[in-house]
Amino acid sequence: MNPRRLIQRIQRIRHLSQAFFFILFTLLVVGSVCSFIIGNTGVIEPLGALQILVASGLSIPQAKIIAFTFAAGIFIAAIMLLGRAWCSWACPIGVLNELTDHILTKRRFKSIVEMRAKKVGDKGRLWLKETKYFTLGVVLLSAAVTRSPVWCSFCPIGTICRGSVAGGFVAGLEMALVGAVVAANTYEKRFFCKYICPVAGLLTLISRLNPFIKPSVRRDRCKVCAECKYICPEGLMVCEEKSFAECTKCLVCISKCPYGAISISLIGRGSAQPVWPKLVKYLAKPMGSLRFRPMCLQDQRPLNPSDQGSTEPV
Repeated sequence: MNPRRLIQRIQRIRHLSQAFFFILFTLLVVGSVCSFIIGNTGVIEPLGALQILVASGLSIPQAKIIAFTFAAGIFIAAIMLLGRAWCSWACPIGVLNELTDHILTKRRFKSIVEMRAKKVGDKGRLWLKETKYFTLGVVLLSAAVTRSPVWCSFCPIGTICRGSVAGGFVAGLEMALVGAVVAANTYEKRFFCKYICPVAGLLTLISRLNPFIKPSVRRDRCKVCAECKYICPEGLMVCEEKSFAECTKCLVCISKCPYGAISISLIGRGSAQPVWPKLVKYLAKPMGSLRFRPMCLQDQRPLNPSDQGSTEPV
């Protein structure tokens, strides 16, 4: 199997996952993504639960301590395993922003930030990625002051999920909020996800504990062209990034790196022998005896052992 086709298949699976969750949250779930019911079981999303906890003065009814601890453990374990995969594989706002990005790219439309990037770089930018942590703090403070999960009433994710059942003036206001989030892509692609979304802020904080599925840069092939910063939906400078806490596991950087310098390590980052090529070879075995080399290993040139960070071919 051609490795490029394999990556394209992974992207198709990701898009199918996005479509599945979008339909699930907008049509099949009763309530909103913040709080909904499946059968006789009530489910609440982590930020909504955290707001309720703060609004109640951090007091948990004794009868629910075990359930709360169990749910928190599942949430933290999921983030430690998958990082911010929710953002690129399931989030309804992520789906809309990616669709908008695709349309703008097809139309060859460049955002304001993208047009200015080559001239001024990051100098003079008004927005920092740490802004979403500030938003998260404001959300929790608002919950403490008002004694209610205020953000759930304005959250664009919940707004999309309520769209199928809401009506009248309230529905109009909520759709206008979603429209503003989508329109912000004309200033910078995925502006809301990068700088505003408190859910992204919460996931990023916990994702610092995530050691799995991280980009690995082959230093012998990387030209430090900084193209990865514009390829990555989150704007990560992959060749210089250290923690990858903001990585959403979309895997777009693998196929679009102009030098094929990025692969994926299932555990850790920047290992001498990335696990991704071995995984690709393993997945190809059931499809016959065809042998192929992943993109990151094609046209492999001899390595100089003295090069810092050089790796051995798999």
